[in-house]
Amino acid sequence: MSNRNSIAALVALVFVITLLTAVRSSAQNATDVRPVRVPEGAKLKVQGVVSVRSGDTFKVRDPAGNETTVLLTSSTDVTSHWRGLRGKQDYPMTYIMRGLRLQAQGRGDADGNLVADWVRFDEQDLRAAQALEQTDDLARENNARVAAAEEAALKAEEQARIMQAHIAENTALANEAREKAEAAQATADQAFKDAAMANNRINGLDDYETIKTISVLFRVNSSIINATARKQ
Repeated sequence: MSNRNSIAALVALVFVITLLTAVRSSAQNATDVRPVRVPEGAKLKVQGVVSVRSGDTFKVRDPAGNETTVLLTSSTDVTSHWRGLRGKQDYPMTYIMRGLRLQAQGRGDADGNLVADWVRFDEQDLRAAQALEQTDDLARENNARVAAAEEAALKAEEQARIMQAHIAENTALANEAREKAEAAQATADQAFKDAAMANNRINGLDDYETIKTISVLFRVNSSIINATARKQ
């Protein structure tokens, strides 16, 4: 019994992998899809994989890329395939999901849709589709987390850029202030030197040595030095 269970599990795993590959390949070749319009009143049976599920409608795509829109009604019979003594299992319409391999039969309506009388699928295909849906949910969650992380990284990068700009601006202002302070200090130092030199000259006026005394004679009531005084 355990060997049979192991073999069944292995077969199911291989089937899921094969189905995932087929769905991914189908998504990659979405440009090759050819919509099929069912003639009004014509009876038709389609078989393929559900590519889109929306409300009461879903699209079935066959391996050739033909895609038929199937409309579900309250009278549509949704079951598993007949399996010997087990018969078939009834399922709610909600079990029809993207990635499910199924068969559907009905008649065309005025819009070219296939109004389904019944829908059949294998229970193993249903499990594979459910696994695919869970995988897609996880992928969407991961993509959302990655997008949030990327957005946070962009915000952090923008904040770092703004901080860097502020730092550069403050550095430029600090350099300008330092240059002005250095220029003011140089001016003050030069003024101090000039004042010291002037002070030395003023203090040195009284610091002299008498070498010779000369009498300078002027005429009475005159400020003009005569020739003899000029020679002396």
